[in-house]
Amino acid sequence: GLIILKHKVTGRKFIIGKIKCPYCNKEFPLYIKERYWPTGVSYEQFDSEFKNHVDNEHKEEFSKEWIRCVKEPYQQGSWHKVKRYVCVKCGFKSRRYADTLIHVIKVHGLAKAKTS
Repeated sequence: GLIILKHKVTGRKFIIGKIKCPYCNKEFPLYIKERYWPTGVSYEQFDSEFKNHVDNEHKEEFSKEWIRCVKEPYQQGSWHKVKRYVCVKCGFKSRRYADTLIHVIKVHGLAKAKTS
């Protein structure tokens, strides 16, 4: 199962557990780690194994059906571009891959999806 956690101070969401690829059923761990800084503790989401797998093995299908990456101006009229991850089904956007992944799992049922 997957567990979604929310940081009390920042409101940032994290996900832990195992997720299956909707195309080949391979399982990938999702976890968080504490990072210690002189100013305090921060938490980092580790979802790169799943992200790398879908980017390398199923990029075309995954970006048409679930999450696609777009580069947009930082602000209207700005030349500076930022990467945003967009839910293909409803248009939800975030600069954090984890936020968009949590969205497609909770709202659109990615973790339960079976695609042939």
